[in-house]
Amino acid sequence: MNKLTDSVRSILSCVRWSPFLLAACLVMPEAANAQYYTSGFGDVNLGFRKTNPSGNYELVVNAGNITNLLAKTPGSVTTITSFSASQLSDAFSDFNNLEWSASAGFSTFGAWGGFPQNTIWFTQPRVNASTPSSAPARMSGNAQALVMQRITSIGGNAHSLSIQLGTTGTDNNSTVVREPVANSFDYSVQIKSKVDPSVGNFQDYLPSPAENTTPAGFTSQSSPSVCDLYQSVPVNSVDPNTGNTSGAAYFVGFFTLNTDGTMTFTRASANAPQPPVPTITAFTRTNTTSYVSFTTTNDASFTYTLYFTNSAGLTTSVTNWPHSGAVTGDGSVKTLTDVTTNTARFYRVGVQ
Repeated sequence: MNKLTDSVRSILSCVRWSPFLLAACLVMPEAANAQYYTSGFGDVNLGFRKTNPSGNYELVVNAGNITNLLAKTPGSVTTITSFSASQLSDAFSDFNNLEWSASAGFSTFGAWGGFPQNTIWFTQPRVNASTPSSAPARMSGNAQALVMQRITSIGGNAHSLSIQLGTTGTDNNSTVVREPVANSFDYSVQIKSKVDPSVGNFQDYLPSPAENTTPAGFTSQSSPSVCDLYQSVPVNSVDPNTGNTSGAAYFVGFFTLNTDGTMTFTRASANAPQPPVPTITAFTRTNTTSYVSFTTTNDASFTYTLYFTNSAGLTTSVTNWPHSGAVTGDGSVKTLTDVTTNTARFYRVGVQ
């Protein structure tokens, strides 16, 4: 009786301080041991799901903060240890037809970590594991804010669902949460398209899909599934990695999902990607104007310039030739012009 009286007296002591402390006293032992899913500013959330055929679960994983990935040595390969193949197997019967992505953002009305407001990180799938995807164009701050809301909600919703599930353990902890499908807090709610739920483009606010999908025979083939990770600073804001205020998103590196369910991240090489050599497709001349047409790549970070010289200049470097005009590539054939009375000029198109 004395022990019971002491216990009641202890609880009442809490109540005298605050009406909210009664609940705190009663749940404190469980909360002390709970390790629910957490995701803060800049944390990279990996999302896994199946829509064809659909599964019973989805999986969200905290792969660490984006600043950690950016700090990796160029060309280095890091194993993602925040989840295991067995945890992936707990959510899916196999790794065939598995849709997956990675994304990060920060919910604040100002800058964070040296990055301008509404900077986002997201993946683009590789059709071929050995061929990098085309870098997406940076968007306006307002457009990226809409994507950011969906990106940060993936981690926030995973935290809420982790608490709802109640019991923590292998498949529900600080870095992994196995989410029941058709739940208002699951990964699909934020990543899926409003038009086609099998397409993952953050409710259509991202112009292209962020998810890659493993093939039907993925577990029996040797080629992995790869997603490129990009950093998109809003247009008119300075990207701290490139110094540019527009153009293509910055290529951070790529995630590789292996057929055995393990994953690695490869930091992009220090050497900038080289654009394809432009091909001159047509040359015409009307009066004193020469028209030179050529192929471009759809990477907006590359600029094309028309160089020209006379026969004497052919023995010098092209970089020393006079030049005129400049145009950004978009994957189509472009045309630059040169106005001159000289009918014996030589032309080359440079790209950088």
